[in-house]
Amino acid sequence: MTIVSREGMRYDSPIVFGQYFDFQVKLRGNGDIEFHYGRQVGPDPLIRGSSATAWIENPLGTAALALSVNAPTIRGGTGFVFRYVP
Repeated sequence: MTIVSREGMRYDSPIVFGQYFDFQVKLRGNGDIEFHYGRQVGPDPLIRGSSATAWIENPLGTAALALSVNAPTIRGGTGFVFRYVP
């Protein structure tokens, strides 16, 4: 398994400074991919993804499965699993 992790990822918006968040992506040997969202510190909805896209796409970039598109729907303490089906 490979884990890509960022703790204390700082985000300063035009409205609020000093916000940060934690996240991990786990790439499992069986092909599954997991997104994990940790602490989110700050009141601005941008910290929860109101101007971001969270998704996974196929290797060719021709199809994607979106978790959130420009909406403050990513909450700390949540995770998403994409299961590989051969």
